[in-house]
Amino acid sequence: MKLKNEKGSITLLVLTSCLFFIVAVSTVGMHMHSKQIAVDREYKQIKESYEKDVPYVGEIYDKLKQESELDVNFTDINIDEEINKISVNTILNTENLDIKTLKYGWYYSDDPVGELDSSDISNWTYVENLSGENNIKATTTYLDEQTNGYYYLCFVVNNKEYWTPTRYVSGDLILHLDAINNLGTGDSKHSNNTTTWYDLSGNKNDAEIFGIDNTEESGWHENYLALDGIDDYVAKTGITVNGANGTVEVIAKYISGTYIFRSDASGSRTYIYNDGMQTVKGNPASIIGFNTSNFTELASRVLKYYTTNDISYTLNYYNMNRSEELTYSSTDNGSYVAIGSYLHSAANQLAQMDTYAVRVYNRALTETEIKHNYLMDKARFHIEE
Repeated sequence: MKLKNEKGSITLLVLTSCLFFIVAVSTVGMHMHSKQIAVDREYKQIKESYEKDVPYVGEIYDKLKQESELDVNFTDINIDEEINKISVNTILNTENLDIKTLKYGWYYSDDPVGELDSSDISNWTYVENLSGENNIKATTTYLDEQTNGYYYLCFVVNNKEYWTPTRYVSGDLILHLDAINNLGTGDSKHSNNTTTWYDLSGNKNDAEIFGIDNTEESGWHENYLALDGIDDYVAKTGITVNGANGTVEVIAKYISGTYIFRSDASGSRTYIYNDGMQTVKGNPASIIGFNTSNFTELASRVLKYYTTNDISYTLNYYNMNRSEELTYSSTDNGSYVAIGSYLHSAANQLAQMDTYAVRVYNRALTETEIKHNYLMDKARFHIEE
């Protein structure tokens, strides 16, 4: 009987202990659940407060992503004809990028090339993986018989190609103004004070700059000349612009105003002005017009005309093209060039614009030549399509 009572007491004790354990576990569970709810509530409050304080967090992430994208900048293109050597300083910013392959190679052609492909290059120079901003000088030498040919530099980064020609088409080039090499002594010798814009064509057609006062809206920047549309313009007199066949290339960001480029003589007019309207020779003038929704972006504008009464206009090669046959009543040669103004002798019907380069040819360039020059402008001045 005593043993039986002891067994009952043990059973009761075990059941009581189990009950206490279950109650304790439940209490701890309820406490942890309550604590998790409090943590979730606090997290939600912090998140809502953060999103309230930073309403444009998405834009910040987008900006950081853009800053992590590869930036390739071709500068200081130099052709040393004494030792037959071409060099191009290439700046690459590889910060925060996983670079698996980095190489460069050269492609040569006797004539300008419209389409380029890295598969045409057989010899490559490989560069060790780099981080941050780096300057890489790519060089090559050429034979005497290749002096008048065209070399193209290609950088390949993770299978993406970056191309630049190394010189512009030079045949019948009578005026070449470049805002980076504005003194004509090399990119690194750029001046922020000169009021003479030196011609790179070899014809000594240096242009005079009027009105600039070295401010953000008026004067030199690293790679362009800002004309304020108030009293700034560029002019060159004593130059003969072919009135029958020619090509005008203007790389600029148009902001407002009227005349971007003009050459005139005895009623024979060649000019590019606002609203994308181009006119060439004629009395009255013959006009070719465009729907120019992106006319204010940095762009390469090319005006070409022929003795066959054809006129064509190109904006960022193949982005906006139009050709027409028009009737001219005059083929007089132009005797001056005005940039940002209707007149060369006074500020008249001005344009506010950032001018990167101007080239004038006394012949109509081929489509391949125009695209070749555009590829160089695109790499040199970072034109976005």
